[in-house]
Amino acid sequence: CVPYIILDSASVTSAFPVVEHRWYLTSGSTLITSTVNGGLNPTFNSSVNVAGNYCVRLWARNSNNDTCSITKCIDIANRPVSNFTFSNTEGCVPLCVTAQCNASSAGSGSITSVQIDWGCGLVSPFTTCPPTATRCYSCVPGLYSPTVVITNSFGCITRDTTHYKEVRLIPPLVANFNADTTYAICATA
Repeated sequence: CVPYIILDSASVTSAFPVVEHRWYLTSGSTLITSTVNGGLNPTFNSSVNVAGNYCVRLWARNSNNDTCSITKCIDIANRPVSNFTFSNTEGCVPLCVTAQCNASSAGSGSITSVQIDWGCGLVSPFTTCPPTATRCYSCVPGLYSPTVVITNSFGCITRDTTHYKEVRLIPPLVANFNADTTYAICATA
């Protein structure tokens, strides 16, 4: 899943000393990057920020000018995109909060699970993005941060806490009074 870090190392054996290694990262017929290494243990690293099919090729040459190469490919998918809004996020305990899915997407593939962790031990699992979901908090008053976790069919996961308001639970209002019962006023008819 993007962003993806490609970190490869290899060992090349030959009857003659290996004098050159070349790494190539390609997407289709487009060369993304290449590096040249000497020595016995070539390494390569690059980051990929766009989904697609990428191939890494290692080419080696020895002092006798013999060459060999190996290519390995990987499909890199986009992460899901989380787009939820939360309403009624501040109030007295008990407080019911509603989450609305506003066009969250799989990124690549399809959404396989959505989980809303409301905080305070309250979790709502779904197999798709629910139009709305409501949870009622009866937790200890304080601040709670909802988290939305979306997984797609490629196994890419987005954990989103940055776009949502905190839920603020305020202690319930309690009314009470003391009455002085030593005086009584009676009405006469």
